[in-house]
Amino acid sequence: MKKDFRSCKLLKEVETIEIVKAVKRVQVYGWQQGLFMYDVSQWSRNFTFGMFYAFSMAISDRQNSISFIDQFQHHFLLLWSWVVILLLWVEVFLWVGAFFFQQDDDMVEAINR
Repeated sequence: MKKDFRSCKLLKEVETIEIVKAVKRVQVYGWQQGLFMYDVSQWSRNFTFGMFYAFSMAISDRQNSISFIDQFQHHFLLLWSWVVILLLWVEVFLWVGAFFFQQDDDMVEAINR
């Protein structure tokens, strides 16, 4: 049973570090530049969250456990699926925004030459 929660513990530790880094970025650069700038490395978070969801769902299908844990896991998976979808949409919007703003910057640069 203890092995099942190692991935959850690791995810919490990594995300705690990322939250601290995000707070520091917001303090230095502000909300727009600190959090809402597109970077290709942000897709790895979506992949990690998605894989955590997939593995948690696979474990829930294979284990026999206490009814309370089953209920918690069911509600957690339902909530986590929406977290994964929401973060995916945020990343898509950031990518689309960066793509169009990049084109606008390139146009202005071309006109000014």
